[in-house]
Amino acid sequence: MIKTAKKHNIRWETTSVDSVLLRQLPAWFHIGATSELNKLNNNLYVCCLMKNHKAITVGQIESIANRQLSSHHKNKNCQCDHCISDHDSLSCAKPFKCKKLACEILQCILPKWNLNTVCHKFNPDLSDKQHTSNEKALKTRDEVLFDPRLPMENCAEDKFRVFVKSGPPSISPASQAPPPRDAQTETLTAVIDSAYHIDQDGEHVSGAGIWINNQDLRNKQLRLPDQLAAPGAREIGALLHIAQTTPKSTPL
Repeated sequence: MIKTAKKHNIRWETTSVDSVLLRQLPAWFHIGATSELNKLNNNLYVCCLMKNHKAITVGQIESIANRQLSSHHKNKNCQCDHCISDHDSLSCAKPFKCKKLACEILQCILPKWNLNTVCHKFNPDLSDKQHTSNEKALKTRDEVLFDPRLPMENCAEDKFRVFVKSGPPSISPASQAPPPRDAQTETLTAVIDSAYHIDQDGEHVSGAGIWINNQDLRNKQLRLPDQLAAPGAREIGALLHIAQTTPKSTPL
């Protein structure tokens, strides 16, 4: 099974990760951490975090790192509520050291997987009114406004991908830049037509046409590469071309 996974480049990969799922990931040997985390795995207080604090996931490490009390002191004699509880209930000899290690572990997590950077002020999304309008348009076969949201799986098992490109994974979280102040907000409407057939040589031929307006230079005819020619690929190819060639601030 492991050989098959390596052969077909199976990887736990995603474009965007929900903060709830990020907290469920194992903190030790984290999939999206720097090499510094490997050094911390040999830290003197790792065993205390694992065995006494039962801190296995990122969320559990975060809970320890985010403890904030004005009465806390960075020494083994600290009498704040957290340190007393850890010392008496968990047999933690130096709670302040475990808190310090928890903070260092979180600092090793790369931006794409980091709880401090995964949530953006400007996220790609539609308004509630636009979502409702899209639902009605799908039933009446009317114009549908493109939804830029990325799918968010709810469990870690759904994040495995096959045939992933070789090379290091991306470390930057997915985001959408805010539109420029002088950007045109008029929605671009594109009509897609497609065709698919098998020619006399038995080869699959797939293509698509994009129409935006009469004599518009953005009108386009596409023919998909032979290795991608399939009945379901024609519309996808046209949509991909439109998304790549349209300014990012223009609604589709």
